[in-house]
Order: sequence, then structure tokens, then C-alpha cells
Amino acid sequence: MKCRLILENGETYIYSSGYQYSETLIEFTETDANDQSMTSYLLERIDDKRTLLTINYHIRRNFSSKIRFALSGKTRLIENMNKSLDNLSRLVQDLKIPLVAAT
Repeated sequence: MKCRLILENGETYIYSSGYQYSETLIEFTETDANDQSMTSYLLERIDDKRTLLTINYHIRRNFSSKIRFALSGKTRLIENMNKSLDNLSRLVQDLKIPLVAAT
């Protein structure tokens, strides 16, 4: 699946590149349109009211990508992720998830 993201510094496209689901784990990955980075998200159920979120960000292993990421990308990525997680935190507090009937 292709998704367009509109960011403060322009727009970009990402592709959903993987998905795995079980009752206690959800994992999905996104790849940027330029194939320069991949982000994987892992949600693990802790108990009925808590979930652990792990985010892994991978960049292409070449010299220019590493330098560019070290100089400005890392700080910007962390700031953007923190802002997104703060927004998500406020949204989840009001989220109502219906119970699934046992079969």
C-alpha cells in the first residue's frame, strides 16, 4: 500500500512493506519511496490496558546516507517521532475499542 505524507518540509511517499499479527503482537514495516529508509513498528501486549511500542529506524548503508543522517536527520527524526507520539498519546486516551466477542 502506498501512502502520501504531508510534512512541514514537503511531502513524501511510503510503502507498507510488511505486516504480522497475532493476539499478543502486531508488527508492520514501512519503506520510504526512495528506498533510503525503513521503519518497523512492534506492538506487544503487556496486559489488558498496556502495550509496549518499539520503533526501529533503518537507513541505507552507504557513506552519504550515514553522514546526512548524522548531521541533521537524526535530530529531526527524534523531534518528529516525539511530537507524533505526544499527539498519539492524547488520541489514545479518548479511544474506545469495542470488545470482540469470543467465538
